[in-house]
Amino acid sequence: MQRYLKLIHFCIVKFGTELKGRNITERANELISDMRHSSNIKFHCYTDDAEGLDDVFNVYTLNAEDIEKHIHWNMMKFFDPEFIGAGENDHTIYMDIDMDWNGSPNSIINYQVRYKEIVGIHRHWQNLELKDKCPFHDSFIKFRSHELKFIHDRYFLYHEHYQAKYYKNGIVSKPRYGVQNFIWETAQEAGIKISYLPSSWVMKSHIEKYKIYADQYAINTGRDYFEDFDNAILHYQT
Repeated sequence: MQRYLKLIHFCIVKFGTELKGRNITERANELISDMRHSSNIKFHCYTDDAEGLDDVFNVYTLNAEDIEKHIHWNMMKFFDPEFIGAGENDHTIYMDIDMDWNGSPNSIINYQVRYKEIVGIHRHWQNLELKDKCPFHDSFIKFRSHELKFIHDRYFLYHEHYQAKYYKNGIVSKPRYGVQNFIWETAQEAGIKISYLPSSWVMKSHIEKYKIYADQYAINTGRDYFEDFDNAILHYQT
């Protein structure tokens, strides 16, 4: 009897030419270079320009209208299992392309996600006593592909409202920010468990903010930021 092969759908959004001083296509290719030969991972890229992109990616055309209308909120497309052709038992990962692997990505890519659960990154660098109390960060999220389509549906039905909501309410610092806030509150309302990768696996860095990040890391985790930094699997530079 042939066993069903559960697939992981690894998804990114890419538009423009540069991101944080680096070629954006090169960043996308580097992100998947250590796992591109994995038999259980399918790679998906929603982009305005596929030239130079690794040929393992399934490419979806991102047009100028959708870039203008949804900017980084276009990642909501990946909550629809039909968009990426996900099977009933498959898992979906969405990841920002401004993250850098520090060693093998296997522990994170294969991190267990249970039914009615979404796994993300804990914002251990953030003072969560401020107005933005959302502990969830959306640079890496993993979920069972067919469980969270309601997040896709709600956003695209009321996208103008949600793009404006979090800045208007003084929660985020720039207009049209708030993707993670939207996912966090919508998942909670639906009874979805929100879980996090181990905090020591993901480090946010900025040469002028190390002390801030270290202080908040100690408050939120009880651990030493500088001792954990070099062994973190993911580095996120601001």
